[in-house]
This record gives sequence, C-alpha cells and structure tokens, in this order.
Amino acid sequence: MKWPTHIASSLFITLPWINPLSLPFLVCGSVLPDAIETMLGLKHRNKITHGIELYLILLASGAFFYSPMLMMLSFTALHHLFIDAMTLHGVYVLGRNINGNLNTDSIIDNMAVFILHLFIALLLVK
Repeated sequence: MKWPTHIASSLFITLPWINPLSLPFLVCGSVLPDAIETMLGLKHRNKITHGIELYLILLASGAFFYSPMLMMLSFTALHHLFIDAMTLHGVYVLGRNINGNLNTDSIIDNMAVFILHLFIALLLVK
C-alpha cells in the first residue's frame, strides 16, 4: 500500500487513543518498515524490516517499560505489516512469506483499505 493509505488507516484504527503527544509516533510507526528500508537502502519487503518479530519485540518493550509512545509506534508498525500481509508481496512471519491478493499500485485496492479503516474508526468511536 501507499504511505498515505498506511498513515490514514493507522490514524483511523487508533482514533480513540490519539492525543497530541502520540500523533508523531503514530505517523512514524505507520511508515516505519518502509522508512527504515529507504534510509538504509535495503531491498523492499525484506525479512528484517517486514518481519513481524521486530515489531512484536518493540511492542513488548513498550508494554514492559510502560511507554505509551513506543507502544503506539510499534502498534502502528505492526498495523503496517498487517495491511502489507494482504498484498501480493506480503510480509514475513518466522521467515515465511504471508501474502494476499491486494495490489499496492492499485488505486481501488488502496481506497478499499482506506474505506474499511474508516468504517472501523466509526465503530470504535461510538
């Protein structure tokens, strides 16, 4: 999926817990796997940045140290992977590729993910 889709869907899915301090962590986490690849010049969708284990460790660390900001960062990074797992290229879980049928370049597929998350947000806010 495209970065705007990742950011918007992470915003929608975390809407009840957002505050001004958590917003930067939400945005950074929602694009973290792709941003790390870009910054380090790594292959897109590699086993390190698109492996679920790294972000589970981050989430556990945030919970252990009670760091809501680290938890928001890691939760939205995991959400990024959840969305990417529905795409043709998929993500890695314990070294195995998990994928779906969505095309990251398809405007229709990106809009479908966006609309689905909008409906989820409406359910969460009520």
